[in-house]
Amino acid sequence: LDDLARGAPVVAAVGPSGSGKSSVVSAGLIPALRSGRLPGSERWVIAWMRPGLHPFQEMAAALAQASPSKERGVDSHPDDEEGAIVEVARRILPAGGRLILVIDQFEELFTLCRDEHERGAFVRNLLYAGTVPEGSATVVLTLRADFYGHCSTYPELARYTAAHQFLVSPMGADDLRLAIEQPALAAGLEFEEGLVDVILEDVVGQPGALPLLEHALFELWQRRLGNMLTLEGYLDSGGVSGAVANRADAIYTSLPPDQQQVMRHAILRLTQPGEATEATRRRARWAE
Repeated sequence: LDDLARGAPVVAAVGPSGSGKSSVVSAGLIPALRSGRLPGSERWVIAWMRPGLHPFQEMAAALAQASPSKERGVDSHPDDEEGAIVEVARRILPAGGRLILVIDQFEELFTLCRDEHERGAFVRNLLYAGTVPEGSATVVLTLRADFYGHCSTYPELARYTAAHQFLVSPMGADDLRLAIEQPALAAGLEFEEGLVDVILEDVVGQPGALPLLEHALFELWQRRLGNMLTLEGYLDSGGVSGAVANRADAIYTSLPPDQQQVMRHAILRLTQPGEATEATRRRARWAE
């Protein structure tokens, strides 16, 4: 919020995989803006996207969706490589408004987008939109820490991300307890005595455990007894370390052999092996 208040053109939330970068933006920054924590921010237009294979296409869809009038966004391959976002902002923003373009999983720009020309044009577009005086736009990135060095390919991007970044560190035990208990309590659920402590033992100090915790809590909810979340249900699901694997195995073994083979190919297509980095998710179109 401080960086946005000072007019920073690019703000980056950086952290390890599974540390909660997207949650910091979606459950922290965006609600704060929509509640008016900064002067006039309740009227700002917020667009959310991921780069994907073709970042300009993803951006076009995001801007069109965010537009109050659902106006068409930008061209997939704009003639003006630097001014596309600015032009759209002029059309869709109310007087005195501002565009916040959130680019989640910015590392996809380096792992999925294979067109260097499009990648460079996209970066120039972002920087131009954030720095030109009449741009009225701020770019908010979430970026995996092991891809931080990739930004150095574009010196201006590196300069802004280095100057305006929030390092998302792993959650401590107190924050994890709140993240486990409060959503359940808000939904009218109760935890069996001692269950939260068992879950914390499984997750505290485990890097990148938040997505595993999320799924474990989902499986725990599915096994609830009335409004009670039980230790038996948690252990039956496999807990933080085993819930995802158990669910995946159950789905896989329920399929006939030919469909198991299809599933293996599909899962492999959804994974992008890392080069000196961890593997990343890869999205595939239905046709593929």
